[in-house]
Amino acid sequence: MKGLFFTELVELVETDYGFAVLDQVIRTAVPPTDGVYTSMCSYNAEEFFGLVEALAVDMKQPSSTFLRSFGRHFFRCLLDRNEKLLDNYSSAIKALQDVNELVRATRIFSFEHRPPKAEFAEVGPAAWQLTIRTKLPVQDIILGALEACIARYGEPLEVSRTDVQTDNTITTRFDITPKAPSCLTTFK
Repeated sequence: MKGLFFTELVELVETDYGFAVLDQVIRTAVPPTDGVYTSMCSYNAEEFFGLVEALAVDMKQPSSTFLRSFGRHFFRCLLDRNEKLLDNYSSAIKALQDVNELVRATRIFSFEHRPPKAEFAEVGPAAWQLTIRTKLPVQDIILGALEACIARYGEPLEVSRTDVQTDNTITTRFDITPKAPSCLTTFK
């Protein structure tokens, strides 16, 4: 896994929870690198997920909570590093139609870990589906990134997800639909 995942995770934990929590996470996870990372190197994916699991144990929350938060953070990080990345897209849906090109343009995957295979399709008049196939358990990261992408465009969309594990591959379907209108009305 590219070091950028690690450096951004360290930054997120330190910023959101403080250095003491980050130090405890590193002590609990006991990574082979002693928690020292550079964005230009590649590291074992298990080390990344070990850090997240240590954070989850320390904070007494599911690791999915932190992975999803990390996905939102990482999406914003990629935009900070590639300011023009989404300039050609007028909506989240338009950007997601070109998801494989966007992932390639960010160069966030090393040769050992190929990018997840992504397929984007319109499945109804206002319904879309993003299907990801990967060997790494990155579904929550992708969900967070999707939420951040939708928020960037300010679109009233919601995402639900379905996971299916077969052999060494995880297939995840993200269904993207308009948010249901609120049935709450304010009366005077």
